Amino acid sequence: VRATSIHMAHGSRRQPDLAALTIADEQPPAAAVTVEHVLLFDFEGTCDASDAGLSRLQQCALHEIIEFPALWLDAHTGAVRGTFHEYVRPTEGADGDGAARPLSTFCTNLTGITQEQVDSASPLAEVVSRFLQWVASCGLTEALADGSALLIAHGGWDLGDQLPIEAARKQLALPAWLGSRTYSDLKVLFALEYSGASSTSLRGMLQALGLEPEGRAHSGIDDCRNLARVVEWLISRGADLGHTHRAGEMLRGHRAG
Repeated sequence: VRATSIHMAHGSRRQPDLAALTIADEQPPAAAVTVEHVLLFDFEGTCDASDAGLSRLQQCALHEIIEFPALWLDAHTGAVRGTFHEYVRPTEGADGDGAARPLSTFCTNLTGITQEQVDSASPLAEVVSRFLQWVASCGLTEALADGSALLIAHGGWDLGDQLPIEAARKQLALPAWLGSRTYSDLKVLFALEYSGASSTSLRGMLQALGLEPEGRAHSGIDDCRNLARVVEWLISRGADLGHTHRAGEMLRGHRAG
């Protein structure tokens, strides 16, 4: 889910240099392999209504991830095989240091995430470290390196923008499979398979499939579970889940709304 960040003056922070992203190892091979596993993400971030006038990169320069959910799906059936979910404590002040900015009322109303939840959570570096340990415990590390597991998110904000930009800003090294901005955009996958869909929003996709949303909208973990229902439908249709983006560049499909 693309969120907007806590308000700051437009010129208060340099724009992120995507060329400076810190990647821990070489990018994964591009050779075609059979996809066995999917990791599905839907982060939530700090946000405020006053950010509507900022560009996408300006927003990412201010955002911090505050909810980090991921579902491990069987790529043949869509069944959920594992869940990772943690809230994340923001750590940046108005200029990237000092006391962290509190969550806005707008952010809490939108996501349901409270100040108390993030205050008791760990910062991003620790959450990512535990996520990577979880990935290893699921036996997915090799699959992610060789391409037999792939990443899916709803739009480009999660894996194409926010995580790599925030990680670079915080000098957090990511493995190549997570930090190289290579992923499948569920909006594109759905638009390619369901040509009559009027919207690729989460609600729009569910409505097109005759499904009711479950849980709270803009709860990262609830959104993940609803997105998994769309992935399951795509799998049942034999849709190609392969990468739509590599190193941030679109490989196939079209920009879906």
